[in-house]
Amino acid sequence: MAKKYGAAAVAYVFTWLSGLIVYLLTSKADKHTRFHAAQAIMIGIAMTIIVWIPLVGWIIAALLYLIGLFAAVKAYNGEKLELPLLGSLANKFV
Repeated sequence: MAKKYGAAAVAYVFTWLSGLIVYLLTSKADKHTRFHAAQAIMIGIAMTIIVWIPLVGWIIAALLYLIGLFAAVKAYNGEKLELPLLGSLANKFV
């Protein structure tokens, strides 16, 4: 069962880049994978913006990346971890 959700987990590896690739290559019928790919894109965009905050930007971006890795584990197990704000945006793209 977990093998089926491997692409959803891979979407989080390089955030927006891998998320975009997985999103574009996944069929519209696979809502689980498309949600996680869209959420990975949102995490990547948020990290890119947050990293420019002086002093704490890198720390917050690193924490956001760790949350994305946790979401990847959940996605691999077939679960849906919807992050506040980013998850609701990702739902609109599914």
